[in-house]
Amino acid sequence: MGKYLLKFNGRKVGAIGVFGDFKLIVNADNEKEAILKAYDTHEHLTRLTVSPMKEHKDMIDKMQAERKTICEYCGKEKEGLSFMIGASRAPAWVMVEGTGKMSCPDCWADAMAEGRAAINKHIADYNVSIKNV
Repeated sequence: MGKYLLKFNGRKVGAIGVFGDFKLIVNADNEKEAILKAYDTHEHLTRLTVSPMKEHKDMIDKMQAERKTICEYCGKEKEGLSFMIGASRAPAWVMVEGTGKMSCPDCWADAMAEGRAAINKHIADYNVSIKNV
């Protein structure tokens, strides 16, 4: 079982005509179960994105506690918390745009590709969701 962050537009169950943007954290065995749990409290979900949380959150907590930067791809470590945020044009320690994961220069190319794929998936999912509105 893990934690999932769901972001969506919808409304609380029973609300009449009141739609809004929501962020919801649920415990579930997988993404499909997480979505089903969202329907326990909300309805008419659109623009839905689902992201696993726990593993990444634990890594961030570990980096802060130990005051070091840790690559979430290969485990390489460096002293201190210093890195670029978002995208980098050249291999560097970077928190990858699209995933929020930390990458070392050695894993940079794979990490950036994963980040671009996550962003493209989010855009595609959003475009599908608004076609159904």
